[in-house]
Amino acid sequence: MDVEIKIDPGLQKPRIIICTNALTAEITALAERLSADHPSMITAISGDRIYLLDKKEIFRFYTEEQKTFVRCAQQTYRVKLRLYALEEMLSGSSFVRISNSEIVNFGHVTSLDTSISGTISLRMTNGDKAYVSRRYVSKIKKYLGL
Repeated sequence: MDVEIKIDPGLQKPRIIICTNALTAEITALAERLSADHPSMITAISGDRIYLLDKKEIFRFYTEEQKTFVRCAQQTYRVKLRLYALEEMLSGSSFVRISNSEIVNFGHVTSLDTSISGTISLRMTNGDKAYVSRRYVSKIKKYLGL
């Protein structure tokens, strides 16, 4: 695939044109990614600093005492968005709501334990554990194709 970038100072916003000999699944996926309004970065706060976190770095979002937090490999940050806004922003990605207070990135889930009656325990690559509430079990099974 060839990529060409032209600078036009007269443009108000970027414009992308895809030239191809056939409409393939790859081209369709590329067009969807380019036209999506979902930012690839999440703004988070720790102390006096504001951090831009790549979605790939994020393990989970959770709420505690009416505040929303984001957990990465070793660090936890605070985010100003509510879980419902994050869920909407992250729809169609590997992020799935597992309870009223948590959204998990399934890209960082290593295993699921279903031994607890009626619930599912998720083990993350950083060692964290998260629990799927009974209300969300069917949603998780659908996401996983079970």
